[in-house]
Amino acid sequence: MKVSKSLFALICAGAISACSSTSDEVQGKATTNQSVDKSWCTFDDGKTEAPEFFCTGAIDNFVVTGRGSAPKSDAGMNYMMQQATLAARVELAQNIRTQISNMVKNYLGTSGVASRETIDAAASSTSQSITDESLMGSRVVRRIIGPEGEVYVWVAIDEEHLVATTQNAIRTSMANDEAAWQKFQAEKSHEEMAQKIIELRERNKN
Repeated sequence: MKVSKSLFALICAGAISACSSTSDEVQGKATTNQSVDKSWCTFDDGKTEAPEFFCTGAIDNFVVTGRGSAPKSDAGMNYMMQQATLAARVELAQNIRTQISNMVKNYLGTSGVASRETIDAAASSTSQSITDESLMGSRVVRRIIGPEGEVYVWVAIDEEHLVATTQNAIRTSMANDEAAWQKFQAEKSHEEMAQKIIELRERNKN
């Protein structure tokens, strides 16, 4: 099936960009109940204050990140970083699946040519095409050392690689599950679909 490149690019709304420091930040244990009460975010121990991004995942201008962790190990920091990074990539893939699925649903839901089940099927097919192994360009954007010596890692991908990941996911979905997309392709040309995506994006910005 011939697929418009403009359709791929325009579905990739909410792309991420920029980068941040990867220097270690060691978080000490909270020493008083007062200091704990001041913080709404804590480490996994439930009592030690953590930076806000630990709970929100919001780092600089990145809008999609994934967090992974590894306990303190005699194998050393390199091993801990490897394990935490692998876990972070898995979470990043899941977060991107959710975001792309929602974008596809939001657009296809305005088409008025298919049932909710058909829309959900197309969105699900697209998101399932994404794996942590397929995240080209993902990199560590932040790491911190926890109160017990554990390491936490956040990974993200920049805008260019997010667009490429999304395009590949849609392309794979359309190739492997043509039935899920056939209704939408039959009712509108690629250019018409692309224009509708633009209009929807503009409305959502306001």
